[in-house]
Amino acid sequence: MNLYIRNLVYIFFAFSAIWGIRAQSSITLSPIFSVPVGESATDFNAGIGAEIIGSSNKDTLGAFTNWLPESISPIAGFTFFSNSLKARNTSGLSIFQLWTGVHWRLPVQGFLEILPRIGFGGFYGRFSMAGRDDSFSIINPFAQVGISFRVPVANRISLEANQVFNIHFVGQPSTVSQMNLSMGIHYALGGGFSAQLDDPVAGLKNSILSNYKNKNYTKASREIDALERIAPDDLMIDKFRSLIYQQQNLINAREQIEAGREYRALSILNTIDSIEEAQKEAQELRAKLSSQIEYLLKSGIAAYQKADYDVCIQNMEKILLIEPGHETATIYLPRAVNRRNALKKLGK
Repeated sequence: MNLYIRNLVYIFFAFSAIWGIRAQSSITLSPIFSVPVGESATDFNAGIGAEIIGSSNKDTLGAFTNWLPESISPIAGFTFFSNSLKARNTSGLSIFQLWTGVHWRLPVQGFLEILPRIGFGGFYGRFSMAGRDDSFSIINPFAQVGISFRVPVANRISLEANQVFNIHFVGQPSTVSQMNLSMGIHYALGGGFSAQLDDPVAGLKNSILSNYKNKNYTKASREIDALERIAPDDLMIDKFRSLIYQQQNLINAREQIEAGREYRALSILNTIDSIEEAQKEAQELRAKLSSQIEYLLKSGIAAYQKADYDVCIQNMEKILLIEPGHETATIYLPRAVNRRNALKKLGK
């Protein structure tokens, strides 16, 4: 029965690790050097192991992680390490850990990325002594805290070093073959390669479009900056910036309307040529203001005749905002500008 349960646990770990990594956007493979800390250090030697870590951006996992701050990414991992007993090197303890958590992405100068992380999960232990295998604590909780350092070395490949403290919680000290096996705390130092499974450029583009559709323009702008850093010649950068700029202009135009500055709003809306919604709002605003054209034209011509060219220019510009190509306004506007400039040259 014990062998049956142990095999089920192995299968569970393997399946969970494969499933978790499959959903991630990057994977880190790393050998580790395991050092027992505290009371465990008196019983166990340092050991070796291996670790697989899957790292995801929030967009990969969707709404499930939307509550996380932007700088935090979900991670999941499968870790194995083995430590022999100091009293008997042929005997030892193997620990299998499956865990999940988050890490903070902290880019620094020189492309170095620092990733503090915290995690929690369950572990399974196997003890061997004099050719005899025994298992303990089929599933027990543990927590970890650590930090990784990642430096890109090639396209989609980074060199990574990490150090982690793992704290194992055993409700009751587990005793197998007359040995107390509560491992306590161990320190793991590792290093390996981190591989980006998806195309970071394509991933950023998809995220920019997603945030644009969700009206998260601030985040989209930051991602455009990130895209420009890794692919400065990408032709989509200017298109993305134009989309964001025009959306921000649309927001500004609506604010101007709410503040009663309708001509200012119409001037902004006239600069937006790729957003159908903005063009519709501009058309509606022109229709609303069209009743003012007659008054603006009469008062503008009167101002021109009185040499009040500033008022004339202002009125004609408003008319052209409402009705681009208005015949009389297109005649009076350049005349008023020229006469005002002539007066300025004469010092009047």
